[in-house]
Formats: sequence, C-alpha cells, structure tokens
Amino acid sequence: MKPCFFRHGKLTRSLFWIAGIVAVFCLGGCQINPVTGKKELVLVPQSVEWAMGASNYAPLQQASGGPYTTYPEVNDYVRQVGHKLSEVSDRPDLPYEFVVLNHSIPNAWALPSGKIAIHRGLLTELEDEAQLAAVLSHEIVHAAARHSAKNMQRQIILQLGVAATGTLIGGAADSELAGQTASMLGNAASGLLQFSYSRRDELEADYYGLQYMARANYDPVAAVELQQKFVALEDKQESSWLAGMLRTHPPSMERVEANRETAGQLHITKPYRGRDAFQHAMRKLLKDRSAYAHYDQASEAYRQKQPDKALHEIQRAITLQPQEAEFYRLRGDLFFQNEDIRKAKRDYERALSLQDQYYLHHQRLGVAFQLLGQTEQAIRYLESSIKLLPSDPAYFSLGELGAAKGDREQAVHWFSLAAQSSDARIARAATDWLQKLGALE
Repeated sequence: MKPCFFRHGKLTRSLFWIAGIVAVFCLGGCQINPVTGKKELVLVPQSVEWAMGASNYAPLQQASGGPYTTYPEVNDYVRQVGHKLSEVSDRPDLPYEFVVLNHSIPNAWALPSGKIAIHRGLLTELEDEAQLAAVLSHEIVHAAARHSAKNMQRQIILQLGVAATGTLIGGAADSELAGQTASMLGNAASGLLQFSYSRRDELEADYYGLQYMARANYDPVAAVELQQKFVALEDKQESSWLAGMLRTHPPSMERVEANRETAGQLHITKPYRGRDAFQHAMRKLLKDRSAYAHYDQASEAYRQKQPDKALHEIQRAITLQPQEAEFYRLRGDLFFQNEDIRKAKRDYERALSLQDQYYLHHQRLGVAFQLLGQTEQAIRYLESSIKLLPSDPAYFSLGELGAAKGDREQAVHWFSLAAQSSDARIARAATDWLQKLGALE
C-alpha cells in the first residue's frame, strides 16, 4: 500500500505548487549583477524587489524610532550627500530615498530598491562629510548589489522548504501551502533588518562603496577610519554603543585592512573631507548630544524600573532641548506608570504636536483618552496610530473600546488581530475576550 500522501495525491500537488512558486521567482533567471559584473541566480524579480522596498520603508522607519524631525536641515543634508553618491553608483536608476531616524543606537540600513536610513545616534559619532559618505555609500552598495534582496531570497527558499515539508509530512491541504506561501514575501521583508550580512556581502559593500566615494571625490580614507573606530569600540567591549551596527555590519580587522588597500589604489587629486560643511549642518544636533544622553539614561532607568531616576534624567533632557517630542512621550510614560493619566495625556499631546508622524505618540494618547473615558478621541488616535504602524496594544485597546460601546463586530475584529500577538499576555487576554463574546467555536 502506498503512503497516504501518495495515495491522496498530496505529494504531486505539493510539488506542482513548489514548482509554480519557483517558476514565478525564477523569471529573471541568471543575471549579471550590475555592481560586481558577476552572473548570479535571481529568484526575486526587480518588480517584487522594488515593491518590497517601497511597502516596508515607512513601517520599518516607525519600528526604528520614527523620522527625526527636530531639525529638518539634518535630513536635507543627508539626502543631499546620499543622492550625490547614488548618482555615481552602478544603479543610479533605483528610486533612492534617504531618511534620518530618531534612534540613539548608531546604525544604518538599506532595503531593496535603495530605501536607506541612518540613525541619529550614528550621525553624532561621525566627524565629517567623508565619513557620512562612507556610511551611505556602503548602504547604497547593499541595495545596488541586491544584498538585502538576496537575504530575502534565502529566507523565501528556507520558508518554502519548511512549508513544503510540513505539507508532505503532515498531509496538509494544498490551500494551506498556498496560504503559507502568500505570507512568505511579507515575512521575508519584515525580517530584513534582522539579517547579518555575509562576510562576502560586507567586503563587497566596503570595496564598491569606496569606488563610489572616489567617483564623488570623497576621501576614501574616511572609510578606513570608520572601520577602525568600530573595531576599537568592539575590542573595548563597548558593544552596547554598536548593538545595531554589530548585528548587521560586523566590523573586523580584515575589513580595515581591505579598506586600507582599496583606498591606497584610488588616486584622487583633491579628496574632499567636508568637515566644516558637516559640522555646520549637524551643529544643532551635535549641541543636543547631552540632552539625548540624559534621554538614554532615562530610558534605561525606565526599563530598570527606577522611576525617580528616570524622571530626573528626562527632566534634564527637556530642559536642554524642549522641542524634542520623544522626551515628552517618555515623561508621559512615567506619569502613566504612576497612574497620573491627566499629566500623561498632556505630555502625549505635547509630543504629538511636535512630531505627528510617529505611531507611538498617537497610540499613547489614544490609551490615555481611553482610561479617561473619552471613547471617541481614544478611537481616533488609536486608529491613526495603526495607519502609521499596526500594533497589538492598539488592536487590543480598540477591541476593548468596541466591547464597551456594545459594538460586537468591531470588538471581535480587533480582538481577533490582537489574539495573534507574539506577546503572550496580549494574545491570552484577547482570546479570553473572544470567548466572552462567543466568537470562538
């Protein structure tokens, strides 16, 4: 007797599914990498690559602190330098975008199709425009050479294998494999920032990034200095400073030496460092470093459940820089934790007035209105937070508000989303609500 999956034709249908999926992704076949000039298999077509970058850029900005808006000229300057480099890259046709994010951890990242971000915390550690160019050109290569797309490609292949194996072993229906496959692109894109680039990818991004710097007349020695700084900090075990950068861009002496060798081969008559231009563009941000240091200490004290210390540090941050929205958001969280909801609401409103393009300001204000019994305002701000970045706490609060209004349909809708949360507490509480509402069989 044949095994059950042969008997019911599961294996044949599953293999057809896999073949069809691979056929879709293989439309590009083997192509020449426009940066390296090498032939490589392309499973993710350019149209999918571009769509992934475009659709995930805004949500990932929200998940990384939101856009930095206190001094718009900082973003303008970074965009100017970024486009100067992208224009001399091997894929100048990509729809490049550059944004500064309001995050203290020094990091930079790139999505497929040239969607690039640099954190505020990295900008404050740079010394001149050439070092900024070293960071941005490195990220441009990751996008132009399809490194992030290839990471996504590897995850899709892995998930295909897992889904197909589960289908064959468990005898799942083909529709289940179809459903799993449909979510793979989204899962791969959402995990892009968690990938560590391979040694080969990092060396390629360094090498061709230096070429781009030279084409734009920047001093390639700046890239050597940057790697030396990262390695020195890692050796001193100051990894918290480099937490984000180390995860996705591990430094090494090999990279330092490779950069030094490449820089020595590039002959530029008058290499540009741009210290004065950089210092002028960043002068206000650099002046705020001590304010952000107090903010970081307040954030850490908040995580360590030291409210008095956290409040003291955030008050100092606000005194030094009263126009930073995140300072008020954090102070609002401290008031909220102390159950002073009215003070928390005032700080959340202040944060939102200063920066209305960050989901957390909307979400926090919505919850404050909810606890104050102002239902319509609560729904308004929770829904606006979801438009910027869907979040499980917002789903759950909207479910509670729907239940309180007697709107069972809305309550079930939001609790069903919250029940899928990776946070066990939210998922369990949402499931309990669904049971109360008779929405579970």
